[in-house]
Amino acid sequence: MTNERFELLIGQLLFVGIIISIVLMMVGGVAYLWEHGSEVMQYQTFQGEPTTFTTIRGIWHDAINLAPRGLIQLGLLFFVVAQVLRIVLTTGFFIKLRDWKFILISLFILAVTSYSFFWRF
Repeated sequence: MTNERFELLIGQLLFVGIIISIVLMMVGGVAYLWEHGSEVMQYQTFQGEPTTFTTIRGIWHDAINLAPRGLIQLGLLFFVVAQVLRIVLTTGFFIKLRDWKFILISLFILAVTSYSFFWRF
């Protein structure tokens, strides 16, 4: 694969991932405002994120059921996955080129990103 084809592939991946995430978040945001737009916010007590949205399975379940918050969360998940795929593809391309400096940098970025997904307080 030539450098130009690889750059085109990365660009298309990011474009499609961003478009999908924007559409999901917009649809979910409009639906959320439609359902809850007239509610008065209660700031006296803090209500954290429901446990449904702390797992991919929970996000997927709510998005399939067209729950507005599930669609928003799925859009955010698509956004993050597109970025991780970009890192993975770039690392693979550097491995093909045998550019050890950029291989190590890409693997470090991938490791930090992966760690942040699985690290819990």
